[in-house]
Amino acid sequence: MDFFVYNRQADTWDKVQFTGDKIMPRFFSGYSQADENNNVYIFGGYGNQSGNQVVGGMHFYDLYCVNLTTRTIKKCWEIKPPAEDFVAANNLIISSDKKYFYAICYAHDKPKTSLRLCRFSIKDGAYEAVSGSIPAKGEKIETDINLFYNHQQETFYCAIQEFTSPDYSTVRVYSLASPPVTEKDYLASQQENALVGGFSFRLVTSWWTIILLIGVVIGIIFYFKQRKKAKSICS
Repeated sequence: MDFFVYNRQADTWDKVQFTGDKIMPRFFSGYSQADENNNVYIFGGYGNQSGNQVVGGMHFYDLYCVNLTTRTIKKCWEIKPPAEDFVAANNLIISSDKKYFYAICYAHDKPKTSLRLCRFSIKDGAYEAVSGSIPAKGEKIETDINLFYNHQQETFYCAIQEFTSPDYSTVRVYSLASPPVTEKDYLASQQENALVGGFSFRLVTSWWTIILLIGVVIGIIFYFKQRKKAKSICS
């Protein structure tokens, strides 16, 4: 993979040499904004060693840290390919504690695909989905998917531009409150709510049963008192 820097004065793109680990040519990669140390993370993608994409390629599941100041590249990790291949949308969002990055992941080679927000560990690459699925069309290579994060509103935004022809496209925007949760945690919270609701309902039912029994007892006592009083009057 080659890096270029834009020369404003000459209006040209100049090639820049980097040292360290090599990144195999690819596209469909996700990348982060430069942080306070001028580090940029590049994740995954699809490509091959030659860089000629017409001959086919393979999916990559690796993470690189590129320092724009020292112009060095460091490979952080490479994880085992999943059962179903996926790529990342253009943007990666780094968590505030610098332990994770978030990426919109999807199968780019399927005409009808689905997007999911995933959280990856920067340390070892362990990942999990932290959102529901968003339907999308991946049949056109021009289709553009981006992930953004609003720090003030603590909200993720996913912008999807789907092309049905070179001259026509539709744009959809989705939002997700932060911090996102895994499907497992979400289902567990729903079960807890159901248990709490069930307990409350049973508790209310028990109180109504007690009140009804007290009313029956009072009614029986009142009945026998009235009966005893009537007998005393008659005798």
